[in-house]
Amino acid sequence: MKVALAQINPTIGDFAGNLARIGAVAQQARDKGARLCVLPELAVCGYPPHDLLERRRFVADNLEAIEVLARDTRGIALVVGHVRPSPAAVGKPLQNAVSLIDVSSTKRGISSQQGSSSRRCWTVCGWR
Repeated sequence: MKVALAQINPTIGDFAGNLARIGAVAQQARDKGARLCVLPELAVCGYPPHDLLERRRFVADNLEAIEVLARDTRGIALVVGHVRPSPAAVGKPLQNAVSLIDVSSTKRGISSQQGSSSRRCWTVCGWR
């Protein structure tokens, strides 16, 4: 299986622009025979979002963008970084996450980072 590692430079808060960048690089990867395109950390919302994460609309737009990718992506699977609300009742309210969007444009799962960034411990949740 051919895998494309896509290095893009997303703009913080430019969800439409970031989706266009992701779509363009995914199409380029698909055209070159890749079946999976792996995108950077926080590719959807841009990095580092800092205090924008305190705005509910920012987080909602970020989640909506993932749904748009799931709806519009065709012919290639994506692994894409974004932010999501924490399912835990305690701790930080948001998590650094990655979603797998499969070839049929179905969001199959989300993996979220737990603990400090120096201990890359990920949990998988939401698999359908």
